[in-house]
Amino acid sequence: MKFSEQWLRQFVNPKLTTQELADQFAMLGLTVDAIIPVAGKFSGVVVGEVVSRVQHPNADKLSCCEVNVGKKELLKIVCGAPNARAGIKVAVATVGAVLPNDFKINEAKLRGEISQGMLCSAKELQLQLGNAEQEGIIELPQDAKVGDDFNTYFKANDHIFDIEISPNRGDCLSVLGLARDMAACKQLQINSVAIKTIPTTSKEKFSVTVDAKSDCPRYVGRIIADINNKTQTPSWMQHILQRAHIRLINPVVDVCNFVMLELGQPMHAFDLSTLKNKIHVRRAKDGEKIKLLDENTITLSKEDLIIADENEVHALAGIMGGKNSAVSLDTKNIFLEAAFFTPKTICLSKRRHNISSDSSYRFERGVDFNLPHDAMERATELLLQIVGGSAAEVIEVVSIENLPKREKIILEKNQIKRILGIEIPDAKVETILKSLGMSVKAVQNAWEVIAPSFRFDMTLPIDLIEELARMINYNSIPMQSMIAPLAMHAKKEARVCDKQVRQFFVGRDYHEAMTYSFISPQLHTLFSHTISPMILKNPLSQDLSVMRTSMWPGLLQAMQMNLRHQCERVRLFETGLCFLPQKNGELLQTAKLAIAITGSVYPEQWSEKTRAVDFYDLKADVTALLSLSQLSSGYSWKTETHPALHPGKSAALYRGEELVGWLGEVHPIILNYFDIRQPVIVCEVALKKIQESAVTIYEPFSKFPSVRRDLAIVLDQSVAAETVQKLITKNAGEALQNVQIFDIYQGKGIETGKKSVALGLTFQDPSRTLRDEEINTIIHGVVTVLERELDATLRT
Repeated sequence: MKFSEQWLRQFVNPKLTTQELADQFAMLGLTVDAIIPVAGKFSGVVVGEVVSRVQHPNADKLSCCEVNVGKKELLKIVCGAPNARAGIKVAVATVGAVLPNDFKINEAKLRGEISQGMLCSAKELQLQLGNAEQEGIIELPQDAKVGDDFNTYFKANDHIFDIEISPNRGDCLSVLGLARDMAACKQLQINSVAIKTIPTTSKEKFSVTVDAKSDCPRYVGRIIADINNKTQTPSWMQHILQRAHIRLINPVVDVCNFVMLELGQPMHAFDLSTLKNKIHVRRAKDGEKIKLLDENTITLSKEDLIIADENEVHALAGIMGGKNSAVSLDTKNIFLEAAFFTPKTICLSKRRHNISSDSSYRFERGVDFNLPHDAMERATELLLQIVGGSAAEVIEVVSIENLPKREKIILEKNQIKRILGIEIPDAKVETILKSLGMSVKAVQNAWEVIAPSFRFDMTLPIDLIEELARMINYNSIPMQSMIAPLAMHAKKEARVCDKQVRQFFVGRDYHEAMTYSFISPQLHTLFSHTISPMILKNPLSQDLSVMRTSMWPGLLQAMQMNLRHQCERVRLFETGLCFLPQKNGELLQTAKLAIAITGSVYPEQWSEKTRAVDFYDLKADVTALLSLSQLSSGYSWKTETHPALHPGKSAALYRGEELVGWLGEVHPIILNYFDIRQPVIVCEVALKKIQESAVTIYEPFSKFPSVRRDLAIVLDQSVAAETVQKLITKNAGEALQNVQIFDIYQGKGIETGKKSVALGLTFQDPSRTLRDEEINTIIHGVVTVLERELDATLRT
């Protein structure tokens, strides 16, 4: 939120410099993002009026102006601005003036014509005009007094504060709200706006009906007739709006915006001539349409709250008015609106239609539900002063039972000491809370506190304690070393912990990724079209509207971003939850580990030839991960297909008969979707399953030599090497220590459809040296089993 420092000081003026004031706001939890001077340093600039303007005799783009600066003689000034013309008020740098960057103004001749000063532009004076930036020279409002010092008129020593307001502090989205916090902190009296009851001078009446009472518990309206909206908004109000970066439109709209900035109550004005017989606050009908002030036409749903008359919709309540009923310079009669709309209703409509405004920004955070009547009186007072007219009776429709309730909060005295670590005198606690607008009643060892109508963030005792800490200043709370009992937590040996998994992948040159748990419906369909996902009712955006059932979409998006930034070798892993809806309506949350690799096997180097990663590179890493547990022998790989993986280049990981994961190359259709032009290998496993292990059992190593025998067998090429290993292990007895495949061959000398597999079998006994006869018997038995079970033959 942007606002003028000098405007704030009209409400509360602590004895602080500009920087100290910003620091104090920061200690109140209101971070000042920027402090911007409203003008550069200059002197000798006054308000003037162009009396006449003629074309320069010797230059097509210059004009000769006579300017009144409040002296007996008019100044002759040569100007090159296209908007210079008789009758406008301007900023005049007189002879001797010094402009920003030490630019001095002297009397001079320009193309033969004398120039006794300069008509200034906003850029030359470094003025901050917000959304009212002008081309050419500055055109000042007609109420600017000729001859006045421009520094004084413009309040050029002012600053614009840009404060970041957190979502729970909607009460600070006004100068009054900010002043209230500062006054409470410094224990100063706040100069509140005097709300006057405006006498009724018009007998105009208008019907207001509120059907959606739960969405709009309070609606206030008033007719103001016979206005002159062609007048100019006063300079002082223009300056305030400009410094808040609010666009100047016309006096009626400017007053509504001013009251919103001053008190925090968004308001809207309708051209009364466009309204048919009544105001109707209701939910929209499906398919109704409205053309908004921003020229966009939207289709409404029955969830939207609208302001309508008998014939058509005139506003999307609390967000934006309609184009057809907008107030223009020719408007003579207006219907002024101030209301309390429930935050949830406004927030959902805003997101549904992707529309944001200063009004919705406040309503969705909570606006004082007792403020609309006062805001109406304040706006009426200002409008009658500026555009004239006569005010009709205030119309107010209230549903007390639907207004927000303020429950008692019990703040116990010992809670303050326990949370903040300091004692605050009872009298000071009461003074602080009362200065923040709260109702405070002392009871035994506690206080009963009721939050004011403008505070939507006060519901628990801890909220009140936070307010006390803010007001006494966090820096005044002494630092103390934390004292806490330290307990050693048992670590299960029969489990591979998360840290081990992460360290394993980092040690193998992977980077850990952290992606959103939400994905787009299109991505979900691409990876898991057979699963019905959990759809969010209130998503951040349509691209984040589905809870993920797989980690692959997020990793592929991360990989896509890396590849687009010329990082051709990418190795990522991620651990997180996936969300699977169950038939009983519950949501199953499953911890998974996902891995994705692409590019070369090794970083670019001189000693290794470049080779792209393939299925077996990632399979080797996953197999090594499984070896961290003592149950790795229970895992097996089976050739199976997955809709997101390349047919023929995918495998399923099983532990016993239970499916625990998938590995393979990403399907070409998915790669095309992500515009990835190189193979990507991915894996996803159930994290909790692969973390299961067994307690390590230590045995003494054998003192006796091992014996290795090599076998070369010929068998059908469809037989998996893993099947051969398991069959040998099962039938070779306890003496077998290891089975290692060291060669697979197909080609000359091997029958078509067959392959040769060479294995090394290592035998060892812990208590004696094995004899050749024993080894030969074992090998003979193994070969016999291979011949019987796999139709294998020894290769000769």
